[in-house]
Amino acid sequence: MKDLFLSIRRGASAVAAMRRPKASKPEARASSTGPLTVRCESCGIAVPTALAISADAESKKHQCELCASYSTAGEKDPSNRGRDMATQSLVAVVPEICATDMNLLHWALAVALEHPSERERAKQVSQRLQARMYDAKHGYGSMKAPAYGEAMGFLSDGEYAMRDVTELRLVFSPALMQKLQAEVGQSHGAFMNCDRWTELTQSTRRLMVDGPGDAEPK
Repeated sequence: MKDLFLSIRRGASAVAAMRRPKASKPEARASSTGPLTVRCESCGIAVPTALAISADAESKKHQCELCASYSTAGEKDPSNRGRDMATQSLVAVVPEICATDMNLLHWALAVALEHPSERERAKQVSQRLQARMYDAKHGYGSMKAPAYGEAMGFLSDGEYAMRDVTELRLVFSPALMQKLQAEVGQSHGAFMNCDRWTELTQSTRRLMVDGPGDAEPK
């Protein structure tokens, strides 16, 4: 399971990506169990295709929009969905939680904040998470994602390859998560119980490493 690190699109391929026409949203086919979902290859969360990013038209691998944002740090609307990810995310220093688990935590918070009995606990976790953004400002000079993208853009290829961003994480705004959660619906309902977050995160990680089977959450 490959972890996520802040990166940017570089070279000719990056220019081509910027000039590519706006892509249409993947079609979500309705079914008896709700919209078609795909599993993010990074954090392992299942999201509707409308929130998934594929590498190309033929790729069977997808990322959720949160994980995809790590490879386009500071870009305003990298997935052409009309969401300003640059202003909806800030950078924090949280070395003890890997980026994939951090994104799982974001999805969990989005669900728990909608639940009457779990809302206050979720707010406390969210506030502690947001407080870690000031460590990025004091240690790196900024907590704004576009500043990191711009800084990496000035690096030579050798310097870029040697960049140390292993302790940096993206913290997405509650407003963005509320909007995304509205599209996800109740498919992440198990995360409403804050006491199960550790169990569910470990189960999802095992699923990504070992494949489906006994690793599926119950």
